[in-house]
Amino acid sequence: MAIGSSAGGLEALEAFFRHATQNPGMAFVVISHLDPSHASALPEIMRRHTALQVLEIAGGEQVEANTVYVLPPNRDLIIQDGHLRLVESHRVGGVGRPIDRFFEALAQDQGPRAICVVLSGMGSDGTAGLKKIKAALGTVVVQQPESAKFEGMPRSAVDSGLADFVVPVEEIPPLLEKLWQRPMTQDGRGEPETPPWGADWLQEVLALLRDETGHDFAHYKLNTVGRRVLRRMNLLRMEDPAGYREYLRRNPREVRALFDDLLIGVTGFFRDPKAFSSLEKAVTVALRAARPGSRFRAWVPACSTGEEAYSLAMVLMDSLRKVGRSLQLQIFATDLGADAVEKARAGTYSTKQVRAEVGPTRLERYFTPVDGAYRIKKEVRERITFSQHDALKDPPFIRLDLISCRNLMIYLDSELQKRLLLFHYSLNPEGLLFLGSSESILGFTDLFGMEDRHTKIFKRKASAAMHRPMGELAVTSPPVRPAAAPGSRPQTRNIRSLAERELLTRFAPPSVIVEESGEILFVHGRTGRFLEPAPGEPSMNVLTMAREGLRAELAAAIREAARHRVEVVKKGLFARGENTSPPVDLTVRPLDDPTVDRPLFVVTFETEGVRAGRTAKGKKAASRRAVPGREAALERELVSTRENLQSTIEELEATNEELRSANEETQSVNEELQSTNEELETTREEQRSLNEELISLNEELRDKLEELGHANDDMKNLLDSLEVPTLFVDRQLRIRRFTSHAPTVVNLISGDIGRPLEHVVTNLEDVDLSEHARAALLELKAQELEVKTRDGHWYLLRALPYRTLEDNLEGVVLTFLDIHGLKTARDQLNALNRQLEEHRRFQADVIDTLRESVLVLDSGLKIVSANRKFYETFGETAASTEGRLLFELGDGQWDIPRLKELLGRVIPEDRMFEGFRVEHTFPRAGSKVLTLNARKIVATDSRSALLLLAIEAAGDAPAQGISG
Repeated sequence: MAIGSSAGGLEALEAFFRHATQNPGMAFVVISHLDPSHASALPEIMRRHTALQVLEIAGGEQVEANTVYVLPPNRDLIIQDGHLRLVESHRVGGVGRPIDRFFEALAQDQGPRAICVVLSGMGSDGTAGLKKIKAALGTVVVQQPESAKFEGMPRSAVDSGLADFVVPVEEIPPLLEKLWQRPMTQDGRGEPETPPWGADWLQEVLALLRDETGHDFAHYKLNTVGRRVLRRMNLLRMEDPAGYREYLRRNPREVRALFDDLLIGVTGFFRDPKAFSSLEKAVTVALRAARPGSRFRAWVPACSTGEEAYSLAMVLMDSLRKVGRSLQLQIFATDLGADAVEKARAGTYSTKQVRAEVGPTRLERYFTPVDGAYRIKKEVRERITFSQHDALKDPPFIRLDLISCRNLMIYLDSELQKRLLLFHYSLNPEGLLFLGSSESILGFTDLFGMEDRHTKIFKRKASAAMHRPMGELAVTSPPVRPAAAPGSRPQTRNIRSLAERELLTRFAPPSVIVEESGEILFVHGRTGRFLEPAPGEPSMNVLTMAREGLRAELAAAIREAARHRVEVVKKGLFARGENTSPPVDLTVRPLDDPTVDRPLFVVTFETEGVRAGRTAKGKKAASRRAVPGREAALERELVSTRENLQSTIEELEATNEELRSANEETQSVNEELQSTNEELETTREEQRSLNEELISLNEELRDKLEELGHANDDMKNLLDSLEVPTLFVDRQLRIRRFTSHAPTVVNLISGDIGRPLEHVVTNLEDVDLSEHARAALLELKAQELEVKTRDGHWYLLRALPYRTLEDNLEGVVLTFLDIHGLKTARDQLNALNRQLEEHRRFQADVIDTLRESVLVLDSGLKIVSANRKFYETFGETAASTEGRLLFELGDGQWDIPRLKELLGRVIPEDRMFEGFRVEHTFPRAGSKVLTLNARKIVATDSRSALLLLAIEAAGDAPAQGISG
């Protein structure tokens, strides 16, 4: 799926992908006119409008469904075997045509599966590529020009007649999904190689086509016709062949659409330049051998929109210039399609197509820029006669020196190809036949010789005799008749032709058939008494060749017959130059024949000796003679009149010469103006191409600015919501911007932007902001300092280097984090800690004053501390006591199971016990009887529970009970 866009295309692309589903099942390749000197933001913009994966093409990617591929700037794109290939940008006259180039590659690679979309844009890029898409049976969808921001590209595509659908951009995505879901063959192509129906059904469809249009496609290759029919069915979402046949019967417009599809031609200027180069060599030889002043006639059947015919005309005119001969060129170009003929006759083509297909020399010599396009010059168009004509059914042109029939025969079956090769009758001996690269003469080697094997140029053999009757030129095969036996009667049509020829020769007066300009096309009978070659260069103009006495009347008669389309008779004229000059009756009659494409006239010369139908009264009138005096007077008057007329004619000719000279001067001026116009047109094309790129770039920048605006809004709201005073300065420590809360710390107004930081007054006590900012720049790391305002509010000042995304150092960011609450809480905590420390010292002093030995144990029964009495009584030290388990002291005298059990239950169960008696001889204290009391206490930091164990030396006093 290829999408081509240019100026205004970004808006159309955004709308397109907003209406595309998340799983369309196809890939999209976006080709747009981009500024070659700037990186494109198009992929990033597309990602914001579609959930599909968007990739900028790097080259070599295999196309995958549900992916959008975007062409990078200053590159062209082709596709080969489903892989995208980047190629060098091809610019003609400063104007690129990347859309045309990819459309053509897509048609060649994907065939009937190719779908292309033309969106908003200036110019006509893409239109030329549509021809290849249609020729490959692909589908063309165009944005409705009225809905496009710039309608140049959509309008050009619509005017070409190649668009299958013209819809608003919002309706294109669902339409494409429907088209993509059309039936496929096993090899994945959109149309099968053979029609999926019987030949009888197809013949019925072709019969409907023949009845409606008058053209028979029955002998075209059925596979080709079938694929075109299937394509129309797919576009209409119809799968039933019988239903489509009935649809054709009810809808003549669909019949016309099918007819237009069958006529889509692949054409262009100088297709296969090598073949045209060989043709130029061949026609140069033929023109050099032609008689001076003769006419070189050529025919281009199936000319489509005229590029082939104009290419041939340019080749012939170049060849004439080389050989330096004075020959008249007459080219007939015909086609079935009336629209194609009209376009060919206009001779106007897009600038991009002409510049891409025609070299600069021929472009300057044969083309004129008009309204953003190029038109074939008048001198070329005047040499070509375009007409609607069926080469397979209508009578062919004859007496031709060249026939260029390229890429017509490949669409016909073998039988029809053989009939078409009866071009032999149309060609003069040694005439040339120019065929396409895939066509041949099908074994007619007895009729044609090989002129150039590689470029398919053939020459009619002068000695060849055609062995088939002319009747075989008809499209419908004639019924087979048994061969005539020897001695049998000749056919009726041969007798009739023989009789007509004999009667015409013996009884018809001398006549010529001429054009309105007087050019002689055909001569009958002996006209030497009335016409003679004029002095100077040879001419076949009847007015130049007419004898004195007939010339003026003949010119007047032709003008009158052409103006009023009536028969004009001039009687009693005398042709001077003979000894005896009988009167001549001159008749000019328009030749009305629908097969003739221009006005022709029959000029008849009749003298008294050949008049057969004179009446008796007429004979008597002729025998009378006028009075001799009267006759002499009339003779003198006639001589005077003729002399005056001759003088007038000479003056008219002199005036015509002057006008011709003035016309030549005007033409010279026009050529200079034309050259200037062409330069201006080239400049305008380059400017338009640049404008398209700038418009696309502006659209991307506008979208980028909108995104940047949203990001700035988000950042402002984020900073405002954090309520953190922030100040941005550049590398020269000038203020760049600040947040709305910054004035609470630094006295700032909007006019301070750009001022040096050291000039700004702050509300801080003894702080130099510029010094801290400069330190951050020099050391390239953050600087932190607790600062206080004059009203006693505390902030944490952070000076951090400002770095861009490219890691460039651009200044410093100063932030003021509000730590007033934290500072206050920290001061309160310090005061509390001091109180706790005092309380801890107080407790230790109290314990040290007790007369009993006291141990403080943690929940694991490790000794936390002991009082002075314990150390004195048992001879221990703090180093050997603190941090050890109670049961590890001394020689294990405290390792008593019952004591261990009681102590282990004090903290978990919040119990206490008193009067636990222990008798033991201690190494340093001697024999002792001890009474132990234990209870749970809470530590001073309230984070853990401790166990207080009091040890009292009780002598021999009896032990008291244990409580818990």
